[in-house]
Amino acid sequence: MTADIQAVCCECRHELPDPSASGPCPNCGATRRLVLVGLAGTLSFETELAVKQSQPGWSRFLRTLVSRHKISKSGRPAREVLDIDHTDPIMTVKRHHVEEVAEDGWKVAHDETECYPAKHRPPAP
Repeated sequence: MTADIQAVCCECRHELPDPSASGPCPNCGATRRLVLVGLAGTLSFETELAVKQSQPGWSRFLRTLVSRHKISKSGRPAREVLDIDHTDPIMTVKRHHVEEVAEDGWKVAHDETECYPAKHRPPAP
């Protein structure tokens, strides 16, 4: 972030050459100053959307899907999708997909699918 500091006389609005200098205004002799600070920098926003599928009568989620934009470990803009699927009665499937911005567009940085034995499942209807 960069800052630009400027001081002007409160009476005559004469721009003072040194914002940190004290003493009277060389133009009118007043001693009150107005100090203006301008800041410049970069601001980025990260977004996230989470969707959860549930079943009436069961407190756990059947499926969780999270999609978000973030800054990757390498400092580049990235988009990530995490999908945890408990709908299969035997297996839990976790999918994790990450794309990062590269010089020539979006590139896959991580794409993984893992399966785990089911631990908790809703009672059969």
